Amino acid sequence: FRFGSRVSVPRSRSEVRYQCTVRLLDDSEIQCDIQKDAKGQVLIDHVCSNLNLLEKDYFGLRFVDAEKQRHWLDPIKNVCKQMKSNPSFLLCFRVKFYPPEPCRLHEEITRYELFLQLKRDLLHGRLLCSVEDAAYLGAYIIQAELGDYDEEDHPQGYVSEFKLFAKQSAKLEQKVAELHKKHTRGQAPAEAELNFLRKVKELETYGLDPHPVKDVLGSQMYLGFTHQGVVIFQGNKKTHFFKWKGVHKFTFDSKSFHIYILANEKKQIYDFRCTTPAAVKHLWKCAVENQAFFSFEKSSDVTLQRSGLGRLGFLRGSRFRFSGRTEKEVSAESGKISRQEPQVVRSPTKPELVAKKRKTGEEEEEESSPLNETFHDALRDLQPVGTSTPIKSLQLNANYSSATAKDLSPVPNAYSPCVSEPATPEEGSDTQSQLTKESLPNGHHSSNCGGTIPGVIAMGSPPGATEATECEVSGKPQGPEDVQPACAVRPSAAAAVWKAVLSAVVFFTLLLAALLLLVLEAPFHHSAISQIRATPEFHQFNAEYYQPFKDWFSGIFYL
Repeated sequence: FRFGSRVSVPRSRSEVRYQCTVRLLDDSEIQCDIQKDAKGQVLIDHVCSNLNLLEKDYFGLRFVDAEKQRHWLDPIKNVCKQMKSNPSFLLCFRVKFYPPEPCRLHEEITRYELFLQLKRDLLHGRLLCSVEDAAYLGAYIIQAELGDYDEEDHPQGYVSEFKLFAKQSAKLEQKVAELHKKHTRGQAPAEAELNFLRKVKELETYGLDPHPVKDVLGSQMYLGFTHQGVVIFQGNKKTHFFKWKGVHKFTFDSKSFHIYILANEKKQIYDFRCTTPAAVKHLWKCAVENQAFFSFEKSSDVTLQRSGLGRLGFLRGSRFRFSGRTEKEVSAESGKISRQEPQVVRSPTKPELVAKKRKTGEEEEEESSPLNETFHDALRDLQPVGTSTPIKSLQLNANYSSATAKDLSPVPNAYSPCVSEPATPEEGSDTQSQLTKESLPNGHHSSNCGGTIPGVIAMGSPPGATEATECEVSGKPQGPEDVQPACAVRPSAAAAVWKAVLSAVVFFTLLLAALLLLVLEAPFHHSAISQIRATPEFHQFNAEYYQPFKDWFSGIFYL
């Protein structure tokens, strides 16, 4: 074209905008437009600004990719590159790090968002509690939404209009109504929510997002992270608990996830297996972020984490750096907030909508959780003995209290909110169809580490089962000293490192051979190559080794 002529210039990358839909904890949605090169932090800040949240480090945005793998949006990476799907993008605003002391959150609006998240956890099977605790939690929810009990406004059976638990019985609803009538009277919504937080933080599974994994024997297990450390479940047994100060590091390769534990100045490796490489990488990132957030004093102390072949330093592998602030830094900054408390706009549950869904049979969208299956149905399908063998103690330091094996088996006064229909992933971008379950023995279901496929935590032996029956493996009774923990594995990580080193040696050997052949046989004349060829050592090597080998090889080839 001619110099100075006017041509149409395409819009820059920064001018291209994509629409994002963010689903909030009260199931409302907000929409916004982002630039093509926008980082995740931009979107997180926009949502928190819309909610008027300052204590935003506890929250994050979650999405599901085309393979139904769940991810947390990385604040320092490009949004479009992370989601890898066609616009518009769908994300969910969720609590990412559960505070150790939820009642100490500085602002009421932050506590309200945490309250909404814990309501979802109770409904979708993440919180295990007794019937008494469940009734109290339900009463606090009703009090926060309806206020004081009124005989005229609250007729018989009014609690059944609210979906509080995965499957709630009439007996449990009656207990909730009794507590609402007598125990919670006079509590304002903020006070009822605060009492709810006080109650729920005492539960063993508070803040636990269980990742389904398998040990080296193929047994179904569940691994999760809390503010205290790493928790491992097998069946209904909490088999291991490792405090953060005893955890050295996390690594992964292929589909294997490794936990390095320091016990009495000795390193022990726990190995687990996930269903897909994407699932194990998601588990690794969750582990690294939780450890950094809860165990470090300052974010500047957190180092870049490497895994896979990246641990060798010169080969391609996975690298990840925690980009936020630590829990101690967040708590310190929260104490400096001096603004006037913003007004909290609560979004009450609509009983008429719940009733309509029940009549029409419409299934509510539920979060995918490995705990989100029929608890009592799984119990009914179990065999009398040997259905779940807890991992025996490794005799570790008391700091990580290994193999406490606290029994969560349902007793007459026990309640588990894991009683729900198969969940529909709420973060699916295009379809909300039910995911297919992979059958496992004893009525279990497998799911990937992201938790996007519902599964069942295996119930242990029935109440009253003896230690001998629980130790039966393949029909042979074993004592505690005979049972090796199936998740403790040593050789896999070392084998991967040696394999990588061997590959590197072979690669550099072939590269050297190619360079030598170039010097010996190159048809062109370069100054550097000519100087090498003129040396006496080169003539000696060419005459004594290379030419005889070349003649021998040519004779065989042409023969």
